[in-house]
Amino acid sequence: MSNTNQATVQIIANGRCQPNPGLGGYAAVLSTTRNGKPVERIISGTIADVNNQRVQLLAVAEALEALKSPCVVELTTYSQYVVNGMTEWIDTWLENGWLTSKRKPVKNADLWKRIHAACQKHQVTFNYVQWNSSDDDAVRLDALVKQARGDQVEDTEKSEPEAEPKSDEKPYRLMVAGSRRTSENMLEYARRVVARAIECNWQIVVGDNPDGIDTEIVKECNRCKYDNVIVVGIARKPRNGGVRNSRYIQIGKSYSERDQMMAKASDRMLGIWDGKSAGTKNGYQFAQSLNKTAHLMDFSGTFA
Repeated sequence: MSNTNQATVQIIANGRCQPNPGLGGYAAVLSTTRNGKPVERIISGTIADVNNQRVQLLAVAEALEALKSPCVVELTTYSQYVVNGMTEWIDTWLENGWLTSKRKPVKNADLWKRIHAACQKHQVTFNYVQWNSSDDDAVRLDALVKQARGDQVEDTEKSEPEAEPKSDEKPYRLMVAGSRRTSENMLEYARRVVARAIECNWQIVVGDNPDGIDTEIVKECNRCKYDNVIVVGIARKPRNGGVRNSRYIQIGKSYSERDQMMAKASDRMLGIWDGKSAGTKNGYQFAQSLNKTAHLMDFSGTFA
C-alpha cells in the first residue's frame, strides 16, 4: 500500500556494450516534480567485460538505489529481459532459492537481488519499450550511454555551435600510464607526450592518481587548456582534480581493473616507468596481450 506523500518518479534506463560482450556503458534519467517544478537527475557509469543483459540490469539497479526515500516509480527500460525477470520469473527464483525452474543458478543473480531489494522499498512498475531512433528519450539515453563508455558523441544540449564540425569517426585514444615515483626526465617526457597528443588531436586516457605521471599529465593538459581527455578512477571524483571541461569515468573496484578497462578502450598504450612500479608494467603487458600498440619507456637510469 503506497503512501500518498511518496514522490512519483519516472525512470528511463538503458545499457549497451561495444562490442558485446565488452566495454559497457549504462545510463538512467530520473524525473520527478518538486515544489511544482520538474527535477531531473542523471545516473551513468561504465563497466568492463560485460554483456548487454548485465549492463542493462546494472542501469536499473543503480537508478533504483539512487532513490533515498520510498517512492512510487514508473520504470521504463528497453530491455525485455529486465521486465520479464521482474514481472514473470522473479517469484520462481525466490521460491527456488535463486534457482531457475530447471534448478540451475540464476544468471546475474547479484544484480537481480539488488533490484529486488530496491523494489521492497519502493512501489515499482516495470515497462518495456522497444528502442526507436525517432524517439527523443531513446536517442538522448543512447547518447548518455555512449558518453559513459567514453565514445565521442555530439552534445545536443549546447546552445552554441561547435567551432568545427565533429567527425563521425571514433577519436584515436592514447592511454598514458606511469609510476608515482618520478624523475624530472619522466615529468618532462610526460609533458612532451601531451604536446604530441595536442598536435595529433589524440584523445588522452589517463588515471586519477594524485601524484606521479597521472598528475603531471592532468596538470599539463590544464596548462595547455586541452580537454580532449578522459580521466579514469575508482573513486566518485578524480583524486588529482581532473582536467577542466573533460570527462571523468568512475569504473571498477581495483586499480588493476581500472587499468585494464583503460587499455581495452584505447588504441595505444604508453607507460612511463621508473623501473619498479608493478602497476605500470602490468598495464603495459595487458595492453600487449590485447595486441594493442604498446610502449614501456624505462627511466630507471634517471634516478641517482
